[in-house]
Amino acid sequence: MAGFLMLSSHNQGFSLIEAMISLLVLSTGMLSLGQLQARLWLNADEIHTHDEARLLAANRLEFEQSKTLFRPATEETLIFPTTDNGSALRHEITTSAIGAISTNEILITWELPHGSDAVSLKSSLYTTAYRTDPRWLMN
Repeated sequence: MAGFLMLSSHNQGFSLIEAMISLLVLSTGMLSLGQLQARLWLNADEIHTHDEARLLAANRLEFEQSKTLFRPATEETLIFPTTDNGSALRHEITTSAIGAISTNEILITWELPHGSDAVSLKSSLYTTAYRTDPRWLMN
């Protein structure tokens, strides 16, 4: 019984080394969480820019398709820069026509800290069918 009491009285409280080790483990975990948060912010910014470029390309593609309904498509490539929310976006619009089929392609590129990224959308229209369909003239 005396040996048992000696062991229990010896294990009271924390030593300074145990407190320092627990502080080291806790600070390492907090630094890892901070690094994870920084990476999430960077990825969210890249995803936001990619989504804006995709929406811009879809809107521009729809605009180019509506233009080909009312005028014959010609072979052309337009390139122009746009700055949107601090991101420099480069548009490349290619329109081509083979007979009554008009093809529009939109390529939007931009620079990221680790390189460049791009969104490309392509669509083809059979313009004769749209011009002869009276439903397109109704509101």
